[in-house]
Amino acid sequence: MYSSNARTAALLAGLLLTLPATFARANDGTPPELFALMQQGQDVEVTLEIVGSGEPGLGEEYDLVRDGSGGEVDLLVGEQLQAESAVSSEVRCRGGWDDSEACADNPDECLDCDDDGVPECPLEYDGWCETVYYFEVVDYCVPAGETTYTFAADGWAFEDSLSIDVVDSGEECTVPGGGDGDGCSVVGLGRSGPGVGPALIILVVGLALLRSSPRTRR
Repeated sequence: MYSSNARTAALLAGLLLTLPATFARANDGTPPELFALMQQGQDVEVTLEIVGSGEPGLGEEYDLVRDGSGGEVDLLVGEQLQAESAVSSEVRCRGGWDDSEACADNPDECLDCDDDGVPECPLEYDGWCETVYYFEVVDYCVPAGETTYTFAADGWAFEDSLSIDVVDSGEECTVPGGGDGDGCSVVGLGRSGPGVGPALIILVVGLALLRSSPRTRR
């Protein structure tokens, strides 16, 4: 039988052993994510979000897979995404944190990552600024039906999935550069063109409003 003091010592020892792991998790870089999916005609525009200092971050080898009624299709395989391929970027508090209400009372204890004159990133919670990059992958001629995209990085225990119900637009499926568009899938990274920029801006603003809502402190 253990005495009360022995049990207390064992408990404290266990807590001390868990502190390094907890501290490491709290300071990990922000992981990437599938930011948004948007159907345009019979194409799906996939927006990826990668933080420059994230874990994983820029320069890693990424895979993007589509799984739907047409089967499984590899869209990116070992693709190294770099800042120059991004369609846009922004500086924000780590993980999109926004605690501007609390920071208003203690502005000296917070950072103004987006330079809008309002500090929103509390240093108390290991806050720091990070640059997030948005990449657009255009998946052409996607068959109608429930479709799931999975984003992963080679060598990392990271995976993010997002689904969209692709509808039959009735539009002719065409692929840049020609070729048969019936049921095909061709990828364009960082495509620019009419309507792409405004659509991305709307998505970024909309999700930024969602993220600006109060969060439970970690």
